[in-house]
Amino acid sequence: MTSQMQDNITFGFDKLSRDELISCFQGLTEDFKSFADTAFVESYATKLSVHADFVVGKSRGVICCLVAFYANKPPVIYISHVHIVKNCRKNGYFNRMLEMIVRNVAFSKFTNIRLEVRKDNSPAISAYGKNGFRIIAESDTKYTMERRL
Repeated sequence: MTSQMQDNITFGFDKLSRDELISCFQGLTEDFKSFADTAFVESYATKLSVHADFVVGKSRGVICCLVAFYANKPPVIYISHVHIVKNCRKNGYFNRMLEMIVRNVAFSKFTNIRLEVRKDNSPAISAYGKNGFRIIAESDTKYTMERRL
């Protein structure tokens, strides 16, 4: 399933390689401090490339946004990573990618979609809240948020 938005970003389900993910993760140290650790980035990229599914937004073949998720243990889909380059934020791209995931699993055994977000990431918490996610648990540094499908 692929769809085109007016701003020439094409969205679709895709598999991404370890190297594609490493390329996406470059420059994310401001948003994700652990991404400054090369060994962490390589390990995380390998894990996602092998086990996750992706909704990807591309402009002229370049990835500008993605959602990595696991849909392998019903009833919960787990969003592992959301990446939207800075100049593409606040354009509704997360909403679009989330709805593609929800439509894709509409008639399956999944009932909820869950994610974790750092407590200091107010823009993401707000975006998730606007998309029906509610806080269901918290730790010292993170919230776990969930939405019924």
